[in-house]
Amino acid sequence: AVTVLNDDMPGTLIFEVDEVHTTEGVMATIGIRRIRGTCGEVSCSYHTESVSAVPGRDYTHSTGLITFQHGESHHTIQIPILVSQDVQVEHDETFKVVLTAPSPGVKFDAETNGGEEAAICDVIIVSNSKPGISRWLAKHCNRDKVIEGCQLWVAQFSDAFYCGGSAEEQSEAGAFAWFLHSVSLVWKLLFALVPPEGFAGGWLCFWTALCFIGLTTAVVADMANLLGCCLGIPNDITAI
Repeated sequence: AVTVLNDDMPGTLIFEVDEVHTTEGVMATIGIRRIRGTCGEVSCSYHTESVSAVPGRDYTHSTGLITFQHGESHHTIQIPILVSQDVQVEHDETFKVVLTAPSPGVKFDAETNGGEEAAICDVIIVSNSKPGISRWLAKHCNRDKVIEGCQLWVAQFSDAFYCGGSAEEQSEAGAFAWFLHSVSLVWKLLFALVPPEGFAGGWLCFWTALCFIGLTTAVVADMANLLGCCLGIPNDITAI
């Protein structure tokens, strides 16, 4: 049997493996293959996405453009893996490397992670810690995620004081925007108490927000009833 390879196609881009295991303090090397054709110069974009690993603490967030020259079938990208302060107690942590935006004619393999729209490789930072209570706690309470969440929580309060949510927006705010900001400031500060979604897998944010929505609904309902009572408006109308 004779196999004929069609090299006149720009090709399909895939990762060499779906999972890459690495350790802290090294450069994680991720291989990318170009199959089913190597005709012409092609490119695609790549970026990292956090799962349980935190960018800036566990790894360096990376983006860029990968270019394959005519006839080139293999390329690698390198992601710096940082040394965490919790190196002795951390659990295995994960982030993703995603390929998107291929040049015209280039495809992704529908049978791999990401389908036809993208290609995804999971990078697992293997823990060096020994099994024990500390590692069990690290598995269920990611210290890096907690620190990041606390920083975001503090930022929620500072953003609430700005008209428009930031110093840039405040510098361009008009009189009407300042009026709305003054009226809603109490509510902004109140809802800034809702923790970011990074705590407890987002459940703490969900339940706290749900309680605050219920509280707001109760306050609005009582105010509507008081207004209806003062003006003699029937309950059916105030309910609307």
